[in-house]
Order: sequence, then structure tokens, then C-alpha cells
Amino acid sequence: MSQTSGHRPTPRSGASAAPVAPTPGFLRVFDALRRRPAPEEVRRWHREARRRDRRRPTERPEPASAPWGGEIVAPPPVLDLVAAGFQEAREATDLLVRRCGNQPVARTPRSARAVGRAPGPVSTDELHRRLEEIADQLAGTGAAGGATFLQRHLRVSQDPPRPRLRRFRSLGHLVRLDAAEVYQRLHNSTSAPDPVGLPLDRRAQIYVAEQLRGGSGAGPGPWTAALPQGWSDRIWRFTDLLYRFVAFCSERLTFGRMEERLIAPIGFILTTVAAIGIPVLARGAGTLDDVMSVVLAVVLLVPYLLMLLLLVLPWRRYRWLRRQPYLRDEAIQAKGARAGHRDMGLHLVNDVQRGRAREAVERGAAARKKRAPDPQQPSALHLLAVNALLSDLEDVYGSTRRRHGVLPRRGRHRAPVLVVDWSAGADAVSLYLLRLLERVRREHRFPDPLVVVVVRTSSSALPPELTRVVDARDAASTVGTLPDELGTWNATRQAVGRLGPRRVVTGQVTAGPRAKEAVAAADRERVATPLLWLGSLTGGGVLAAVLVFALFWHMLPALARSGNPCVRGSAYRPPDGIVEVAGECVGITDGSFDFHERLESVQQRIAEQNAAVDTDRPYVTVVYFGALTVRDTQDENDLLAGTHGELLGLAHGQRSYNDEFPRHGYAQVRILLANAGQTWEHAPRVADMIADRIGQDPTLLVALGFGTSLAPTREAISRLTEAGLPMVGTTATYDQISLLEPFRHSAYFFPIAPSNTRIAEQAAYWARYGAGAGQEGGLEPSGDAIAIADDSTGELYGVGLATTFLARFEALGGTIPDLGTRLPRADGQLSERGVLTYGGQGQPTLRERVAEICADPPDLVYYAGRSDDFGAFYADLRTRGRCVSGVRVLAGDDVSKYISDNLGELATHAEEYPVYYTPLAATGTWGVRGERGDAGYYEQLGALEEELGLNVASEGQGPTERPSWAHAVMASDGLFVITEAVRRTQERQRVGDGDRLAPPRDLLAAITQTRDISGVSGLIQFGSEEAGHWFEDKMIQLVQPGPGGGQVPIAVCGPIAAGDEFQGPGCQ
Repeated sequence: MSQTSGHRPTPRSGASAAPVAPTPGFLRVFDALRRRPAPEEVRRWHREARRRDRRRPTERPEPASAPWGGEIVAPPPVLDLVAAGFQEAREATDLLVRRCGNQPVARTPRSARAVGRAPGPVSTDELHRRLEEIADQLAGTGAAGGATFLQRHLRVSQDPPRPRLRRFRSLGHLVRLDAAEVYQRLHNSTSAPDPVGLPLDRRAQIYVAEQLRGGSGAGPGPWTAALPQGWSDRIWRFTDLLYRFVAFCSERLTFGRMEERLIAPIGFILTTVAAIGIPVLARGAGTLDDVMSVVLAVVLLVPYLLMLLLLVLPWRRYRWLRRQPYLRDEAIQAKGARAGHRDMGLHLVNDVQRGRAREAVERGAAARKKRAPDPQQPSALHLLAVNALLSDLEDVYGSTRRRHGVLPRRGRHRAPVLVVDWSAGADAVSLYLLRLLERVRREHRFPDPLVVVVVRTSSSALPPELTRVVDARDAASTVGTLPDELGTWNATRQAVGRLGPRRVVTGQVTAGPRAKEAVAAADRERVATPLLWLGSLTGGGVLAAVLVFALFWHMLPALARSGNPCVRGSAYRPPDGIVEVAGECVGITDGSFDFHERLESVQQRIAEQNAAVDTDRPYVTVVYFGALTVRDTQDENDLLAGTHGELLGLAHGQRSYNDEFPRHGYAQVRILLANAGQTWEHAPRVADMIADRIGQDPTLLVALGFGTSLAPTREAISRLTEAGLPMVGTTATYDQISLLEPFRHSAYFFPIAPSNTRIAEQAAYWARYGAGAGQEGGLEPSGDAIAIADDSTGELYGVGLATTFLARFEALGGTIPDLGTRLPRADGQLSERGVLTYGGQGQPTLRERVAEICADPPDLVYYAGRSDDFGAFYADLRTRGRCVSGVRVLAGDDVSKYISDNLGELATHAEEYPVYYTPLAATGTWGVRGERGDAGYYEQLGALEEELGLNVASEGQGPTERPSWAHAVMASDGLFVITEAVRRTQERQRVGDGDRLAPPRDLLAAITQTRDISGVSGLIQFGSEEAGHWFEDKMIQLVQPGPGGGQVPIAVCGPIAAGDEFQGPGCQ
């Protein structure tokens, strides 16, 4: 592409640059006029205009060396090139056209015959043919007309796209419209007046739209020419019928007419019938009203949809008529202020017909008078055609709108050029066309990019509209309030600011050797073809899609983890059986999904042992049900000591059983872990998940766990009872934990721990009379005692335990201090005397309760709260009131979780603040006899801890984060009950001396018949269903944690093994 100055472009690096002769002056000026400002220049002009409006200095618009002195504001002046003779003018014209290269250029006239035209006014048809000839050249339709689709598009590059000239092309359809045929169809006649005048109504618009779409009332249109003759006729008849139907509906089938003739009368009749009061008639009227509404909607919808397709869309391309300055006022006068673009289109058609009739009369009169015609006055229709062409060119090649500085140019870096070739003399049509161009520019001063170049000899003269100086006559309006002189000056300034001081720049031209050599620098822009763009977009899109997919696939796990905490590792969704609820992971796993980092090692051990189960041989699936997560993973890890211990006991029991018994034909054991969520709040939902799995997995025969006495735990027991799944409870001690309705316990729940009643009554006996007198860590007798209990919503454990303890303590002669008002509990009942509840709505906090106790401390405080509150309770007790001198604490079994991780702290304060508790199982076996009661069990448990790295310090895990052995014992004993039931069931199914059969689908009967099993926690058997299957003589222990950094057994009550009647000292 030529540079702005008109010089040839600088060669690329590596190419040899031959010396080039200087470009002739007329070509330099020609290039300057054709130059389109770059997008950044357009944006700079708008920016400078805003700065000038604010009285701020502007940037320098152009280099000082620019020969034309800066940017050229549209519309550009007419370049008048005067040649010495015919041959020089023709050569100059050819040079200018060739200089444009593949940028838009039009040459008029294209033949010398146009110069020999007889004098006279230029008709509308002549002007429009000349304008279409120019438009075809600018749009490049002639050059590519012989090329096929494949030749035009199957290339990697092409010439810059040419303008489509939508306004001018649409105007040509109206100019060529057969108005007589439309008139005949409107009036059902075979003739039409001259000139034809079409009414400005809807029917005329519809028939005109039919012709605009390519059809005609006289026969098939060009769009059906390629079809077979029969089909072409049928399609034409059908289309013609549709247009006639739409024309009929537009006049007759309107909503107003339907309302007046049909809707209102029928509505009145139906309303009257409904008001008579006869139910049958009323219902029939309502039904008929609904049917009529649907029918009328369809009747109105079909014509309006057809009108949209056959009327609105064909006329849509003429909306620009309302925004142009010609013929608009006449159409408004004819139709009214609400004249739309369709009315203006019909008015234009009528104006074309009147103009043709007037032109015919004028030509006849001039021929009869045989004299030169008067100078032709431009008509509004001719000005409209020129303005439409200029507007189309401005849309594509302009530089005055903001979008011209943003949209891509696609190689269109030069303005369009119209070369008027007057080498053989001036022809009437091009002379008239120049007058029209300047008339449009002078009247409205609209910007347009068309560069007009007139190449003539000295014998041809320019029209007066070009040669006169721009002055006040070119103002769009006059100013009546100013003096004439000032008004004239102001109007002239406005016109000169847009049009320049004069509209023509004249110069001499000589087509010498230098000018011919300069043609080598013609503009040759190449842009990518649609095929290349499609290929690039397709190839680039595929490559980008692959890269994005690879990146997304790589980042998907991270994204999934950021949105769902249950996604682990390289997965992009949680494992099967695991769901996310309120930011917490709950559900069922085989141990491979780690719910908490503290439980990771023991879960992985269970997962490994599950993977070792041979699924081709019989096996039984046991699901462990517990709380495997906590709210705060930093401060509440000690709450997992119990769950940690139970998992350790399960891992030990599973390995011990699977290593020994399956080789003798018994079924293997596979363990699933079900997380009920922190504080068991999602226990019912997880119970439903287990119930759903029962139907999918026939080996799932029993559940184990349920170690906390809470309302959600009881609800989970209820749902699994409905599913018919036997359950073995580990550490739940609430007497009514399996109570489904008044006076009926679950027949499927079997607790192996002692009940609250059993624990509380024995603890009261030891509190009143003491235990272990004379030995280290013995519990001294207490004269008075106070109990403190957790009464939070859903809590079932504490209040009942504390109430039973104090009732038994008082019955044994102990004293219960009166601390004042008895507050209502969570269940609405008043708390018992001496029972201090906390955690419930409207109740004092634990800290306030400790303050009440320490105001006058008793001999003993019985703690019936949860393990997660015991640390705060014990710390406050050492710093409040009169408790600083020391006080004894006796706690229930739940504090095992805290004690397991805090033996060091308890040892520090064991003298002044001794703590005693009643674990379900403790270190030391009291001389227990038998296979599972042997002290070797604890040695094996310790060895497993060491294997899993649970008894050594590591980064992020202190040596105190060890599992509770008491909970490990209870889980191990629970699994032992299940495996014994499996063995007994299989032994009943033995066939001769062969292998055992697969385990049955139900272990309920075998578990119910459990009797005299010696577990590490003592003798295991179950009571009656009416009593909740509680074993009333379950072994109870009293232990003091702390002395020597360990746990000291103080007393034990209850049988340890089958046949024992052991009741040690201090047993009630």
C-alpha cells in the first residue's frame, strides 16, 4: 500500500531496493485525497475535539512536512486535472485507475458514445443506470462476475472486501418496480392510469413487498426459475394466494373489527347465560368461552405471523428512508406525521412514476420547439439516489464516526474514487451527476469519503456548482436574529468549515515516464479469505480447545477441591458414598477416604485389610457408625480420641479374626466406615444411605458403633430398625437410646456397655462410701455432692445420669446442697435438686455454674457433661472461689476421650484436684482370665499403635493424640460379638465335615442369643427386648487418671468372665 505522502512503501528487510523516480505531483495529491485516516487517528481527532471544547491545547495533527498541511476533512474537494490534449487526458485517466490497484474505483463514462448523447434533461432511468454502473465498479461486481464460488473462496487471500451499498441497492428495487402491475392487482383491473398513483395503505404495501421479494402477480419469480416447471407454477400460485390472504386480512381481519363483530357479542351472550344461574349452562358457557378464546387467538395469530414474514421483513431494509432529508416532508404531508418507512417507500414509487411522466412531456415539448433545453433542476428523487450512495460509502470508508476508529479495516485503507473521464468532452449525464453530488454536499454538508477526480481538456468546463466560492448560500438555514452582515459571515464560516473555501482543486497533468513508473506503486492489499479465516479459527479453535481441555483436566481436581472439600487427590468428584453437607463430608467409605488427618493411619489400615478380603469367598460386611469429624480441626481434635480408639479396636479385631478363622471355612469380615458428622447432626441422613445400601449389598448384615447418646443417634437407630438391620452399640449408655415409642425398644439394637442407671448407681455408692481405701489414688467418702450436666438440644446423656446419681447418693445418706432456683430443662421439666444444667436455652453457662459450685464447694462434684466441655470445666474449677483449696471430681464414661489426650495435665493436679471416672474399659485387666481377657490384648493394641505411628511424636501431631483404649476395647468387643454370631450361624448350617455355607442374610437371631461371652470389657450378654437388651450386671470400673502419668484402677464391680460372681470391695 502507498504511504500517506504518496511515496512507494519501504521494502522489507533483506530485499534489494531499486531506485524509484519521484512520484509526480498530481499523483501525490491524488494519494493524499484517497488516504483514509488510521483508526488511531480517528480516535485522536475525537479526543482533540473534546479537548478543544474544554479549551485545552490539542496535539499536533500532522507532521510539518506533510505537503497538504494536515488531515483532509470529509467531504474532500474535487480534484480537477487539466490535460493538454485528448491523448494526455486518456493516459492520465488510465494512470489514476491503475494507481488505485484493488481499492475501490469507478470510471465514468465508460464509453465515448455517452458524449454523443443528444442534449436534453437527464431522465431518472438514465441517471439510475449511470449510478448503478458506478456502484457496480465500486463494489467490484463486474471483475469477479465470471468467477465461480470455489474460485472466489478456495484461496488463502483475496482483495479487500467491497462495499455492499445496501441503501442504494434497495432504492434501485423501488425505482424499477412495476407500479402498473401493483395498481392492477389492487383494483382487479387490466389497465392502469399514467402516471400510476398507489394509495398509501397496507394492501399496497403488501403487493409491493411481493415484488420486492422477487415474486410477481404475472407469474413465477426468478427465485423459482431453477425448479421444474410444474413445481414453479404451484409455488407461485401458493405464494400469490398467501399475499392475497394477507392483503385481505390486513383490511378486514383486524383486532378492532373482530372485537366489534365477534368478541363483544359472544362475550355478552356467554355472560348472560352464566348469570341465569343454571349450573349446566354456566359450565357450558365457561367452556365455550375458553374454546372461543383459543380459536380467536389462532385466527389472529396466523395472519399476523404471515404479515411479519411477507410484509414487515421485506420492508425492513427501507427503514433508512425515515433518516434521509429528501422526499420525507412530502410523504409526511401525504400520509401525516405518523408516516413510516413503508409509506415513504410508496410515496417514492409514486414520485418515480410522476417524474417519468413529467420527463416524457418535457422531452416532447423540447422536440416540438426544436431549441436547446433549459438547465435541468435537480429533483428530490435524484438527490435521494446520490445521497443513498454517499451514505453507503460513508458507512464503510468514513472516518468521522467513533466506530470507524474501532472496527477492523480489512485492507480498506483508501477512500473510494470516482474518475470522470472528459477526455473526449463532457457528457450530459456525468455533468448532471457532478451537479447532484455538489448539491447534496452543499445543502447538508454531510461527510462522505468519495474522491471525485475530473480529467478534462481545456475545452471542457466545470459546472458552476463546483467553481463558485463557498459562501452563505451554502448554509443550511439563515439566522434571522443577527444583523445581515454578521449572519452572512457566520453562515459562511459554518459552510467553509465543512466544505472548504472552494470545492475544486485544479492542476495541470502530464502523463510522462515518471507517472507511468509510479503505477508500480499501486495499492495492492490482500486479506485473508473466509476459507482461511475458517481454517485458522477451526485449527486454532481445535488447538485452543485441546490446550484448554488439558489445562482444565489438570486443574479440574484443584477446582473441584476448592468447591467441594470431599474431593481428594486427582479425582474431580467425591468417592461413591461420600456427600458434602454444609461444608462437611459425610457418608460411607471402605476406609480409603480420610475424614480427618488424625484418623488417617488407622483408616488406611482398615482399607488395606478390606482390600485383602477375597471377594470370591464368603464374607460379611459390617458398617461402623460414628462421628469421624469435628468442627475445629485444631482445638477439638481431642474429641476424636473415642472414635480414634474405636477404629483402632476395629482394625485389631478385623486382623485377628481374618488371620485365623476364614482358613477354617468361616466367612471373612469386611468393615465399612459411616461418618455421621460432627455432633452426629447428619446421623439420620447417613442411616438412610446405609438402608439404601442394604438392598444393593447382600453381605451387609450388621452395624456397629452408635457410641454417643444424642437425639440424632436415636433417630438413626429408628431408621435402621425400619430397614431391619441389627445394630451392636459400643459406648452409648442412655437407658432409652433405643426407645422408638413409649414402652417399646428396638428389637435390633444390642448395647454392650452398661446403662446410665447401672453406672450412676454404682458411682453413687463409691462416692458415698469411698473405694480403694488405703491404696494409692483411693476415693475418699463424701458427705455431700453436686452434679453438673449438659442439657443442650438433642442431648440425652447427662441429665438422666446426674439425676440417677444424686437420687442414689441421697438414698445412701448423702447430702445434696440446695443451690437455689431450679431451672427448667430442655424437655420442659424442672431440674432436680442439686443438678446444675448448662447449655440449654435460658440456662447459665458452664463457667457460671462452676462459679456457683465454688461459692460453697461440696465434697464431690459429679460431672455428667460431655468430653469436649471437661477441659474448660476442669480449668475453671482450679481458679474459682473456694475451689482453689481443692475438690474431688467424679465423672462419667464420656470423659475417656479427654483423659486419653491429657494424662499429663491431670497428673500435675492429681493431689489437689483428683479426677475419678467410670470408663467402660480401662488399662489393667483385674486378673481377667481367658483368651480375650488376657493382658496380652493390651500388648497387641500397643504394638498396633506403634505400627501406625500413634504413640510417637510427629510433625503436626503431639504424642498426646493417642486413641482411647477404653473405646478400642468396646469396639473390639462389639466386633467380637458379631463374629461369634457369624460363626455360630455357619456352624448350624454345616453340611457334614465340608466347608461352611455362606453366611445367612440375617444375624438378628444369633446376636439375640448371645450369652456368656468373655470380652475385654467383662462378661457380654444381652437382656430382654422390653428392657432394651441392657445387661444389668455389666462390669463397672472406677479409675483415677493422672498419678504416675497413667491410669490407676481403683475398684471393679460385676462379672468379668462366664461363671464369675465377682463383687469386689465397695460393690453395692
